[in-house]
Amino acid sequence: MKGPGVIGVAIAQLNMTVWDIRGNIAKIRAAYDAATASGSDLMITPELAVVGYMAEDLLLGDSWREQQEQVLQELAEITDGRTTGLLVGLPVDCGSNDDISPKFRQPQLYNAAILFANGKEIGRAYKHHLPNYGVFDETRYFQNTHLSDLASIEFAGRRLGVMICEDMWYDDVPDRLVSTGADIFVVLNASPYEEKKRARRLNIAQGIAQKHNKPLVYANLIGGQDELLFDGASFVLSSKGTIVSSTDPWQENVLFVEISSEEGQRSQVKIPAQDEGDIYQALMLGLRDYVHKNGFASVMLGLSGGMDSSFVSVLAADALGSEALSVVMLPSKYTSQESYKDAMELINKLGCKHYTLSIKQLHEIAAGELTNGLGVGIASLTEENLQARLRGLLLMAASNQNGQLLLATGNKSEYAVGYATIYGDMCGGFAPIKDVYKTLVYRLAHWRNHNIPPASLTNALVQPFTDNVLKKAPTAELRPNQKDQDSLPAYEVLDLILAYLIEGNVSSSQLVEQGIANELILRIRQMLHSAEFKRRQAALGPKITTRNFGKDWRYPITEYKKKG
Repeated sequence: MKGPGVIGVAIAQLNMTVWDIRGNIAKIRAAYDAATASGSDLMITPELAVVGYMAEDLLLGDSWREQQEQVLQELAEITDGRTTGLLVGLPVDCGSNDDISPKFRQPQLYNAAILFANGKEIGRAYKHHLPNYGVFDETRYFQNTHLSDLASIEFAGRRLGVMICEDMWYDDVPDRLVSTGADIFVVLNASPYEEKKRARRLNIAQGIAQKHNKPLVYANLIGGQDELLFDGASFVLSSKGTIVSSTDPWQENVLFVEISSEEGQRSQVKIPAQDEGDIYQALMLGLRDYVHKNGFASVMLGLSGGMDSSFVSVLAADALGSEALSVVMLPSKYTSQESYKDAMELINKLGCKHYTLSIKQLHEIAAGELTNGLGVGIASLTEENLQARLRGLLLMAASNQNGQLLLATGNKSEYAVGYATIYGDMCGGFAPIKDVYKTLVYRLAHWRNHNIPPASLTNALVQPFTDNVLKKAPTAELRPNQKDQDSLPAYEVLDLILAYLIEGNVSSSQLVEQGIANELILRIRQMLHSAEFKRRQAALGPKITTRNFGKDWRYPITEYKKKG
């Protein structure tokens, strides 16, 4: 029995699929059934839960508008005969621009939250601040509501100050809601994951709760959507900003909590840290969701015995199960016995399907055809790229034959400086470590050697990486005795420079302190921009840093390039 001033809230931390409206509503219904069974007064979904986030240009045109009324009726019917409120995120037609040619229409939708109970609509809120930076492009799809139109919603003896994601990051929206009587903040979110983001969210939310002396409920989405990851990590704060309760990240959950209007709720609950284990889980979920939501049952990749392909193999086995992984070894005349041995050891540990497709004969034939046809001996770089492209050819054909999604195994360091062959090792439909620097790949591998991640489908796999794989010098093995550091600075140095140039989270003074010469920084900058044409044709991969090579990286390919 809840006391006076107490409201029972359920946070539905759900993994939605973009535009699977029927499936998403079914998830909302199941969570709502659990919320009513628990005696909760109110259940909250993530932002745009009905259509998924980001639906992008699916929101343009009339597709959503034609089914909106049916969806609203269905959501209301979910609550028929039940007093538990259902606060759900969805787009809502603005009802404007109908007489204007579609080519010239302004966005026709609000990013909305609507409250239902007892089979009818109780109230609604529209998003005021529409993010239009980084990965966000909401002004392309939505109109914002005026600040003066925001108001709290009376429900279950409380006044709900409903905010939608970005609105929480500005003072004006919570200030306005309090001025209309809000005594509890409720925030619907689809907040993408990136390094240090979780602590920033909490800091902002605590500031609001403390400033206004009101409790705050934060509901976040989980799942992978193309390059974006959503970690969940939903929470409830007391009016003093202490964490009353929180959900585990990276998994669906319905959190039930009772919130009092009086201070006294104190807790030692902490938001999970964003360490190597958390990043590993992020990559697992991003890969799993991309594979399953796009209708694939299994994946394939080329395994060389090196760090990157070994890491992606283990990641795929953890995310999808060893039975859903096939690896292909593609030896050339430069492949060492050491690499073959390392690859076979990992295959035996994983217990996955494996194939061997040699490129030796194909390489000889192709090199001979080039020499005879062009009338000149082929250059060293051409020969190296030829090997990579022959591997890409066979991998694409094998994945096509087996109906498997091919994974590219390149890391962020390589994509940044163009140390990858277009139509070669860059082949694939998804690149799981595209936003993972090489030095972080090693850290994650060391972490995995000592830990089994939650939700792993190969939880009997311990210490998958041998000391030799962890310690041997990185090499593409495209020429005799080749090492990555023949062409690049040490990855510890390279990654520091790249973090400075790409994310800007390393200062120039830090580089100087490391003894890095300005000439080297300029060289890496030139390599970064010269490789843009390759990245533009690369497979997408999950975003974990503050700036990835995707939605928030928009450099031209054609630009003035100073010579010398």
